[in-house]
Amino acid sequence: MALVLPWHPDVLHHSISGAVHSFPAWAVLHMAGVAAAVLSLIGALGVASVHEGRLGRLGQAAVLVIAAGMLGTTALFAVEAVAFPLLAEHAPQLLTLDGPLSRSWLLIGIALLAVCWPLGLMLLGIAAARARVFPLRAGLLLSATGAAFLAFAGPFVPVLGPLAGVAFGASQVYLGLLLRRAVADGDQEG
Repeated sequence: MALVLPWHPDVLHHSISGAVHSFPAWAVLHMAGVAAAVLSLIGALGVASVHEGRLGRLGQAAVLVIAAGMLGTTALFAVEAVAFPLLAEHAPQLLTLDGPLSRSWLLIGIALLAVCWPLGLMLLGIAAARARVFPLRAGLLLSATGAAFLAFAGPFVPVLGPLAGVAFGASQVYLGLLLRRAVADGDQEG
């Protein structure tokens, strides 16, 4: 996500169909977002595994929230990747912020479900910080950058949104590196 978000056009302050037309990598960008969401779920499952039950109920809930959010995020990004270019070309009136697609309860529901993805990662960060299997800063960093991502990246806040996306992605990479080291250390012991 850290590589995707800084390039995403601002669709809240500009026409969505115009953004789709003016940004040739629209579909690729959104499919990369699908991959990022799926990989983050795999990483979260790895973190839960390495913690061997020490994440507690909060960690278990976090993984479920991440899974739900990953479903919403992948559905939303896939629709944006596949349908938005066609709609921008043939029915741009459907892509306005006050248009029928944006007001669709199904799309609103999917978007709300997608919010669970960073929310779940925030919860996982708190659970990991409490468990102290990894350094405390890793969990706190994931939680804090997840909150920043929700606050600034979702609403496309200039400068802060892309920075929050990069920071959130970097915190996930950091946790992934710790996970990789923990797995390698476990392989050496076994």
